[in-house]
Amino acid sequence: VLDLRDVSYMDSSCLTELIRFHTGRRDRGLEDFTILAKPDGVVARLLRVTDLASYFQVEDSLSADEQAVHNNVRRAFTTLSEKT
Repeated sequence: VLDLRDVSYMDSSCLTELIRFHTGRRDRGLEDFTILAKPDGVVARLLRVTDLASYFQVEDSLSADEQAVHNNVRRAFTTLSEKT
């Protein structure tokens, strides 16, 4: 899950990384289950205009399970960054 709720700007380098991520998973034979959560405004429009929205599962909200995973990962990274 890539939580995009706080992303207000996305340039070509971000789009390139999304494409690399998608093709890398595909090339390794992994099922693409990446969810782009809560893209809003300019970012949502950019994903539609570039047709990247068709390569990812785009959701307006997260399920309770997805939100729990997201929160756990965020806490883990926060804890890790505080230790360094």
